[in-house]
Amino acid sequence: MARNPRDLLVYELGIARDAERTGRIMITRIRDQIRNKDLIEMLRCVERESEQHLAHIGDCFDALGTTPLETPSETVNGMSARFETFAHLEPTCELFELFGLSTVRVFLSFGITTAKGLLIWAELLGETRCAECIRESLMRKEQTLSNLERVGRELSERSIAPVPAS
Repeated sequence: MARNPRDLLVYELGIARDAERTGRIMITRIRDQIRNKDLIEMLRCVERESEQHLAHIGDCFDALGTTPLETPSETVNGMSARFETFAHLEPTCELFELFGLSTVRVFLSFGITTAKGLLIWAELLGETRCAECIRESLMRKEQTLSNLERVGRELSERSIAPVPAS
């Protein structure tokens, strides 16, 4: 039962934990279906960082002296379903990569928003160890998103480069 703000923090941490797990599976599926070697390597980095984010969430549960709730992230489940629906349209390799990258960027944006909310709760509740873990994850997610946005822009510009007039 959720009876106080600390219970809300634990509940939200459970959602963040499921989001990282589900998101990592989705990213692996995207990575396994693309050909762009630079993008593949970037997604491998995102997967490794996701492992670190999961470890930080685990550290928060330890700091709170509680166990994780099995709380599904309906948002990330929806992102994954959206990606699968697009994949069934049999897009070109180039469009698949662009959409996959877009999906990962949406996932990271959600993770950033979630982390910001968790950080506020942890700080307000005086849970400094948990707040430090969340802050570390938040900074990494923001940097990773910035890198992916740059790469996404470059890929998009190449894919819609004007065709010379004949």
